[in-house]
Amino acid sequence: MTKLVMNRRKKILFTYALVLFCCTIAVIVVVISVKYKDAEALVAHLPVNRIPGNGVYVRDLLQNKWKFYAAVPPPPVKDREENTKVIILGPKDIPDVVRKTILFQEDKQFGEHHGVDLPAVMRALINNFFSDSLQGASTITEQLVKHLVGKARKEDRTYAEKMWEMLVAYALESKYSKEEIFVAYCNMLPLHAEGGVIITGIGQGFKSYYNKNLTLGEVPTLGQAAHIAAMLNAPALKTPGKLEGKAARDNLLDRMLAAGVIKPEEAATAKSEPDRITSQKLDIREAPWFLNPIALDLYNRLNGNVDFSKLRVYATLSPTLQAIATKNLQEWITYLRKTFYSKLKEDERESLNGAVVIIDPESGRVLALVGGVNYEKNQFNCAINASRQFGSTYKPIGYVAGLESRRPELTLGATFIDTKSGVGSYHPANYDKTYTEQPYSVHKGIVHSKNTIAAQYASTLGFDAIRDMAMGLGLPAPPKDDLSCMLGTQGLTLLDMTAAYAAFVRGEYTKPRLWETISYVGNDIPIFTQKEESHQVISRDAAFVLTEVLQDVVDYGTAHTIREAGYEGPAAGKTGTTDNYTNAAFIGYTPKLVVGVEIFFQGKKERSLGKTGGQLAAPLWARIMKDIAGPDGTSGKFAFLAPPFPDETGLDVEKRKCDGNTVWFIKGTVPENACKDSDNPLELIIQVPEKIGEKIKEGIEKFIKP
Repeated sequence: MTKLVMNRRKKILFTYALVLFCCTIAVIVVVISVKYKDAEALVAHLPVNRIPGNGVYVRDLLQNKWKFYAAVPPPPVKDREENTKVIILGPKDIPDVVRKTILFQEDKQFGEHHGVDLPAVMRALINNFFSDSLQGASTITEQLVKHLVGKARKEDRTYAEKMWEMLVAYALESKYSKEEIFVAYCNMLPLHAEGGVIITGIGQGFKSYYNKNLTLGEVPTLGQAAHIAAMLNAPALKTPGKLEGKAARDNLLDRMLAAGVIKPEEAATAKSEPDRITSQKLDIREAPWFLNPIALDLYNRLNGNVDFSKLRVYATLSPTLQAIATKNLQEWITYLRKTFYSKLKEDERESLNGAVVIIDPESGRVLALVGGVNYEKNQFNCAINASRQFGSTYKPIGYVAGLESRRPELTLGATFIDTKSGVGSYHPANYDKTYTEQPYSVHKGIVHSKNTIAAQYASTLGFDAIRDMAMGLGLPAPPKDDLSCMLGTQGLTLLDMTAAYAAFVRGEYTKPRLWETISYVGNDIPIFTQKEESHQVISRDAAFVLTEVLQDVVDYGTAHTIREAGYEGPAAGKTGTTDNYTNAAFIGYTPKLVVGVEIFFQGKKERSLGKTGGQLAAPLWARIMKDIAGPDGTSGKFAFLAPPFPDETGLDVEKRKCDGNTVWFIKGTVPENACKDSDNPLELIIQVPEKIGEKIKEGIEKFIKP
């Protein structure tokens, strides 16, 4: 009896389970059916046969003109749309060797499945469940779907999104032939979009990397085809010329050999081919350093699903200023290679590089950006991607924080001792390795860039004030409690530093931007907008006082080479030279422009320039400014017809005669008995920390004895 009851219960449970299973399957089928109809509707509108563009429309805000700029325009192709900037392949243009390598690398079962490779999906699921490393199973059709639809990044995707992608891939294969899908995949796949040029499609890839035009019947070698195929899953890392690229190519050849797709002698010959870009000349139009970061920004915002020829970009670019900056940087680096560095080996001379950024301080618009000397050979943008130490160029950030504190011991009239002894355990050296062992005013310490004065000033001010000012100026916070940040030991980009200096003009920081709005051609409604983001960081009084002393830096301080180079117009700024002379910089500003320049050797191994920012960077700044506004700043292409710079109207500031020079103070901060109206040395001596040592105390006593 008990046995019969148990059997009946088992049958009932089994029946319920079966019904539940069938209902679940039915629900899944219904959901899939509904979703598949959505997928079919989507596929009906997917631009599978579109021709992608490779550039951006730019409206120059200064000249109020539209212009088309291309990232990588190849040679003309017959019957191509006017603004199309990629080589478009037809079915007959793709050689067998290219088909063979791409299909082996990306989708061996492409001819067998209907958009989805179910066995590969199961293998990936099992692997991803039991292993920490993720394995993909996307077919060429699914990859095309991701490119067309613009799904989320791999690390952000869910299983639901993967299922949707599979449904769309199935629908895509129902509408288009295998040949149409493969050709579209070859034409639309982005090959490189990091730090420079964007190359779309394997046709443009073979032309750019190997000077092979497939539309003219030119056939690449097995090694070249294998390299293009091998780089498809990580184009930025595996481009020809990179170690990772050669390893990926050879790995693909080994797998093809093991599978019997190629013969041993073919593999050996392909591996022995030189791994380099045989077509060094990319036909780049104007302003690639400026425009390709915009293209990369759009590429990331749209998850790779971007057709640049369909977009209009209101860029902040001034073609005139861009041309001036590019020309002067190239001419100056060429001059330095022939003079100061003529005795270096050729490859060492060629590694000498530089960067220039020009910003409108009122709006934060980036008007020009040059990330290197030769874009055709090296597309790494040193102006926005390279993090370098800026040395003394960073000091004004700490000094203006001290001025804002309104503490008398932190005014330009305060005095510290120029000695090798430091503060606590930190003992910075002056760039010339000399010390006067005498009191130095803060004003004089800034003008002559004394590290010893800056270090003691930072200790008196405190780390928190420096950190808060840096962050207010759009810079990352320095390492906690590291007072060496006052001397520019933190890695920063030239764009960020130049934008920070823009706040010294009026005290207001504005986030820099390369474009303002982006819309589709024929539609004025913006799809993306970058509004002006600004906030007051520095009082106008403190900005005025700082600008006055930074003018003295140019007139008779470490940047006096600007005057020697023939620029006599308005200018304030600061030079910077890092330890071991690995980077030389100068960032200067006028009433209407902020210009940052830096010179360095580019490469994996740091190399000393042997010269300072005043010797290498400041003269380049002067050359640029003379071309922009003329030698006196009131002529040329962009004359500075502005009020006196800086303008003290309406400010609570006052001046005193100190060290034979005019020194400015915020009213109410001038210490008693400091800076009498004479040419006598500054009389204010602040209380120095005991850790500085007896030597400093003796120097102070000797100095103040009657």
